[in-house]
Amino acid sequence: QVLQKVMLLRCRGSQTLGAGPWEAQGSSMTPVDILAELAVAANGTLPSVDARVSALQALVEPARRGDDAAMAALAGSVEDWHAKVRQAALEALSEVAVKGDRRVVYARLEAVQSLASPAKSGKQKALDAIRAALKDEHVAVRLAAAEELAKIAIDNDSSDAGELAGKVFALQALATAGEDASAVALDAMCCCLSDWHARVRDLAVKLLQEIVAKGGMAASQALEAFLPLALDGNKRAVSIISAACSSSLVGRQALGSLVRVALVDTVTAQGLASKVMAMKSLSKELLAQPCRMSSRDQEAVASVLVHCAQHWHADLRVPALDALCSLAEVTGGQGPSGQAALKALQASRQPSAMRCLQKVTLATS
Repeated sequence: QVLQKVMLLRCRGSQTLGAGPWEAQGSSMTPVDILAELAVAANGTLPSVDARVSALQALVEPARRGDDAAMAALAGSVEDWHAKVRQAALEALSEVAVKGDRRVVYARLEAVQSLASPAKSGKQKALDAIRAALKDEHVAVRLAAAEELAKIAIDNDSSDAGELAGKVFALQALATAGEDASAVALDAMCCCLSDWHARVRDLAVKLLQEIVAKGGMAASQALEAFLPLALDGNKRAVSIISAACSSSLVGRQALGSLVRVALVDTVTAQGLASKVMAMKSLSKELLAQPCRMSSRDQEAVASVLVHCAQHWHADLRVPALDALCSLAEVTGGQGPSGQAALKALQASRQPSAMRCLQKVTLATS
């Protein structure tokens, strides 16, 4: 009955509601105030669930215009004890976040922040609304949406299937963030490389790999995020870094990362395999595109090959010697890198190294 009276007053354009259950507060109240208290069952009232749902639905329009009482009622109802009320509040806030008055930025901003809790629990309606807010016309709303999605992707460690799906959705949504929210999105992706769930880690790797391949300002940070994985023996990370060597923007950074991987001290089979991959990639870059490398970089890569040729494990030592043989033949033993290769081959005294030295000597004589 109260709801019907309030709605009637709203239709008539009345701004206040006088005597009634709330008159003890000592002042007349607007219809929106009454609807807000009805929605949250405040002031000792016990309205039916259906009445509260109707009140929440009626509060959408004033909330879109930025009414504080309406926004507070919607935000306070997303954690209500009754599922119908929670759902109504969720739908109302989603509408405010996506279709709020373009002149009332703070209403859309507050709606996005209020949707964070149901979004974290995997509520698709809330997740869709926050993702849509990434394209809002105001930068503050776009940033707020990115930050909430980043929190969902990073902070949620629950094994619940719905919440895990929310993490994946949030990470995918961040990939669509605009330039002003790209830093937030990139930080979240980098953090998710160490997530406890393989599904989230794999998605983060995929998204960061795409960023590295595209180049641009974000490529350097994305590439840097793969280095700890590569140093820990992740072969996929080594492969991604190796592929980046051909980039005009991050190629030198990729070479430096491969050098660190090739020189890292490890005794695990996984770590050794990564060292071999890194060493072979360095050798390939040195032999295939020497003109792209400065003389200093060529000398640094050659020293890595020399170091690997002295390794205790044959899986690394043998391919390193083969790479030095190829380097000696290509350079004819000339230049800093060629001379370093000849010296290392002489020191190894391996039959294959001796044959290579003879071949280089004959070719240059």
